[in-house]
Amino acid sequence: MRVHSSHLADHPAVVVASERMDDNPHWRPLEPGELLHVDPPPPPHPPDRPAGRTAHQLTLEDLHPAAAASQKAA
Repeated sequence: MRVHSSHLADHPAVVVASERMDDNPHWRPLEPGELLHVDPPPPPHPPDRPAGRTAHQLTLEDLHPAAAASQKAA
């Protein structure tokens, strides 16, 4: 199976598949209880943004109280 996305061709992306999709030797199943963590790419600098688009980093105050509570350290 091959999956193509014109949107993701220009953006960093990670694909997580529950089963092998092609012959890529880097695919492997996750072990029971294993967690996959992907660091986010650094944010683009303003000149790299498409015209008319802006970025705003959300703070806890921007979120609904229930959503903000889920982001606080236990």
